[in-house]
Amino acid sequence: MTYSKRAQNYLTSTMAVTAAIGLLSLSANTTAAECPAAERGPHSMRDAPTTGKDIKVDVLAQLDLGKEAPHLQNRDLRLRTITFQPGGYVPLHSHDDRPAIAIVTQGELIEHTPNCKVPIVHHVGDIIRENKGVSHWVENTGTTSAVLTVSDIPDNRITDSPFK
Repeated sequence: MTYSKRAQNYLTSTMAVTAAIGLLSLSANTTAAECPAAERGPHSMRDAPTTGKDIKVDVLAQLDLGKEAPHLQNRDLRLRTITFQPGGYVPLHSHDDRPAIAIVTQGELIEHTPNCKVPIVHHVGDIIRENKGVSHWVENTGTTSAVLTVSDIPDNRITDSPFK
């Protein structure tokens, strides 16, 4: 069966939005690992990595939100997987301009933030909410690959982020 270009665009857009909504709906049935209340406080990020290592990023779907709603120009709705090899990590980065919700779908990941004195351990099924004010870096200290599935809304005007 063949579809017109308009129908193909609609189907692609619908699949991307459906996938993102599906990912977001998982948050109601899973847990979110957070910094323990007793450990909240400043933590130096002086030694945090500034470049990534042993990670693979795959974009599963992407939707230009500016075409869907004019007030969202320069924004995309994106669904991707980030695969961390053992010892792999993403560098320190901020979510001030790129809100995201992620779920650990394989393995275990360690999150380091400037607002928690101890690392936060994320297991399969854990949700990571990445909103304004969140800066962190994430690593796989295990012996097997770990996978994070992420839905985010990047600002395409930002080009100098260490991890986008």
